Amino acid sequence: GALALLEGVLVAGTSSGSLFHLNLGWNSLGQGAAADSVADALASVFSTCDGLRHLDISYNGLGPKACRQLAAALVHNRTLWGLHVDGNAAVLDNVGFLHALSDRLPP
Repeated sequence: GALALLEGVLVAGTSSGSLFHLNLGWNSLGQGAAADSVADALASVFSTCDGLRHLDISYNGLGPKACRQLAAALVHNRTLWGLHVDGNAAVLDNVGFLHALSDRLPP
């Protein structure tokens, strides 16, 4: 399922791989018993996939806990240029930082 797919993304999304754009939207990644493991795997993608330039994870039902984990993993990412997160418990601010919806956005 989702974990096996994300393991492949980890391999193909590095600078030695050939994965640059990935659309994982509408796949219910934040649902079910493996939701925490999927959030761990997505955080690893954000942290290690230096070849990945665009990622769409829209409408996966990722909750605030998972989105906080992803936000922490994105802080040091300098290679992901496009990220779509609609339909999850997060928003991107005007400078590209991810915030879980339960977090307060800066003024």
